[in-house]
Amino acid sequence: MKRKAFTLIELLVVIAIIAILAAILFPVFAQAKEQAKNTALLNNCKQMGTAGHIYSADYDDLIPVYGVENGGDGVTWWHEGWQYHIQPYMKNFQIVENPKRAKFSNTGVYYDFQRMQHFGMPARAASSSSTVVQGLGYYGGTHSGQANIRYEGVAGYAGVTPGLSNTGSYNAASYSTSQLENISDTPMMVEGGNWENWFAAIPGNGADLGPMRYCVRWVPPEYNANGGSYTMAITATTRPINGASGVHTGTNCALGNGRTTFVACDSSAKGKDFRSHFYRGVASTRTAGVFVLPGLNPLNF
Repeated sequence: MKRKAFTLIELLVVIAIIAILAAILFPVFAQAKEQAKNTALLNNCKQMGTAGHIYSADYDDLIPVYGVENGGDGVTWWHEGWQYHIQPYMKNFQIVENPKRAKFSNTGVYYDFQRMQHFGMPARAASSSSTVVQGLGYYGGTHSGQANIRYEGVAGYAGVTPGLSNTGSYNAASYSTSQLENISDTPMMVEGGNWENWFAAIPGNGADLGPMRYCVRWVPPEYNANGGSYTMAITATTRPINGASGVHTGTNCALGNGRTTFVACDSSAKGKDFRSHFYRGVASTRTAGVFVLPGLNPLNF
């Protein structure tokens, strides 16, 4: 018996079927990969929160400071970040990497400094270099056209002298967990564009120029985890809407939109809509005419 070969029509049908299956399955694979990264991001945040919580238990319930003047070893100033303070409880620097972001580049000081920029601790107003902000006890802003918004972080700064020029930070204790009104929704660490989310480094004037209105980048670019790109203080890489993650290329500088991941001061890790939790103000229950950000309202203004 002669063996019958495939006809051209049959081959085209098989190829068409394979193409259809690929078109159906590839997006599913991409979604699965994306979800795996989100799970890894949430897990990293949970481990950071647990480490921060253990640290707090060892230090009279005080939340870790976001920086220490002159660095952890007194010489390398770039080792001043909170990532180094809680490292004895994590024992793994990869935990402070955001799997949704590009890997760090360069070596030495550049690598160390870039690693500090994927997550940040929102700072207290008391640590701000602005005496106006220090006096008010909160940061101020006008967000989405809404004025008179007040917000505050929880992390202090361990400075030896009154101020440090590298960060614009002043000596101030962190809040303790017992001081916070909304411990489960107030972030201890949150995904962001630069270490400590630029709260103290770009303090604003206490009225309409708060740090949540800025996008920033380090110069020279070797210090920047985003190369030449600008980044918002808090990003939405977990699930950006229309690509608006808050991490931008070139000279673009636009507000993030979508979900962001953070660890709250009770060590619980969660994802929230960035704009509703960290940017769009809601009416204060305490002060008429004042608006607050739910995620940055530790004292219930």
